[in-house]
Amino acid sequence: MIPEHWLRVSIPLQGLLVLSQLITGLNVDRIPPSTYTIVHIGGGVLLVVLIVIHVVINADWVKKTYRRRS
Repeated sequence: MIPEHWLRVSIPLQGLLVLSQLITGLNVDRIPPSTYTIVHIGGGVLLVVLIVIHVVINADWVKKTYRRRS
């Protein structure tokens, strides 16, 4: 299982990756294709992986939150 303190690293990294996706996505014509592939596509894959880890770490909280409302 992934330790919860990993969120302290994961959340800021997710924020930086979202910002990177925005910047590279808006400047696709100005960035060389090889750089774009590494930064935008690679960053997008890493962002998805971090989001999945984030959801796994917080799965218990999500379950508890939705069980109260049902």
